[in-house]
Amino acid sequence: MSARYPFGDKEAYKQRYTSAAERSKYPILDMLSKYIPEQGKALEIASGLGQHVSYFAEKLPKWKFLPTDIDDENLQQLRQRVSSIPNIEDPVWLDAAQEDWGVVEKSAPFDLIIAINCIHVSPRALHVELFKKSKQLLNSGGWLFIYAACKIDGEYTSESNKNFDEMLRSTHPEVIFRLEAVPIDTSQHEYLVWLT
Repeated sequence: MSARYPFGDKEAYKQRYTSAAERSKYPILDMLSKYIPEQGKALEIASGLGQHVSYFAEKLPKWKFLPTDIDDENLQQLRQRVSSIPNIEDPVWLDAAQEDWGVVEKSAPFDLIIAINCIHVSPRALHVELFKKSKQLLNSGGWLFIYAACKIDGEYTSESNKNFDEMLRSTHPEVIFRLEAVPIDTSQHEYLVWLT
């Protein structure tokens, strides 16, 4: 199965995503490091080509990581990239918009679930399942970390986010993420949402 790409052209998407992932991996790890313990187990949703998970695994050697992706080609490249990194498990296929998370559920519980640059380009079903599954798969006190480009109080936080949002609305209106539309139960887990 293959993912849908918001830029229409898969190669254009990969080029844009790859450069964005390279830029964002440093501040994301800085932010995560403020909240997570020294060791644990993390699930990454929509790992893409693995820039984030490989960097996090290098800098957090006491953490175990399980990367996922919906795109078979991405998974193949991801497996090649992380095969020699000892604290990254074999990447698995996952359509996070579906109720059945299969092998991911068997690998639970997790201390951290990471969703970087995916929720704002995904259908609402993924938003709902991500929060529902986080409640089921996280250890007590575990974190769901979301890094996404969106508006805050109706205002864009950067010109690039404005351009990206306008492009998404014109090409894929079904994927627009509205945080207030997602039911969040924070009674057992912390949800760290970093909106860029």
